[in-house]
Amino acid sequence: MDGIAEYVRRIEPYAKVQMIEVPVDKAPENMSPTEEQQLMRLVLVEQVNRGEPYHK
Repeated sequence: MDGIAEYVRRIEPYAKVQMIEVPVDKAPENMSPTEEQQLMRLVLVEQVNRGEPYHK
């Protein structure tokens, strides 16, 4: 949690930061570490991109 707090501290001069924890669906148990990293990157980008409409 200290790492998250540090990044929030760095971001706050540029943007309002609100941390919200939500329950998530479980990822498949047989994911490789690489797939887990790509999934986490997707979640991060999705959250940063909030407020922007998804293109279809």
